[in-house]
Amino acid sequence: MSGTPTFSAQADAEISAATPPLVAVVAGRVVLVLGVFTVLYGAQSLTNLRFLSWHWLLPALLLPVGAASAVTGWKLSRGRGWAAVAGFVLAALSALVTTVFTVLALTWGYFSLLSPMVGLAATASGLLAALSIGACQRTDRARAVLAEQGFELGV
Repeated sequence: MSGTPTFSAQADAEISAATPPLVAVVAGRVVLVLGVFTVLYGAQSLTNLRFLSWHWLLPALLLPVGAASAVTGWKLSRGRGWAAVAGFVLAALSALVTTVFTVLALTWGYFSLLSPMVGLAATASGLLAALSIGACQRTDRARAVLAEQGFELGV
């Protein structure tokens, strides 16, 4: 009996493996902040500028991307593997749209301090989300093993 772990030690190890890792919690909160900043930048741009062409699509696109980032960030902070991948993709998309719109808006003489904030948040959240993918997938596997055994953790 000294070489084999007891049932409670195995269960404790599986339960601790199913808890959200710290990198996922931090990444999730940064992705959530990215979502809030992105929505604010899109809303601010739509209300402050008058668009005469298709250019209104760029800040309008920031609204659903930001909302999706906020929801994804919350799920990522709970340690979901799909949310880590989605957070990385949404951070890249947010950075791309923000960069294109900011360059275009600068040609009109419009600058918002939210633009560099979104850019920095997109860079940080993309990096952290990419770093958390492996840890979140391990957490998903541990939760699946516990679910097969009849344990539902509610996270």
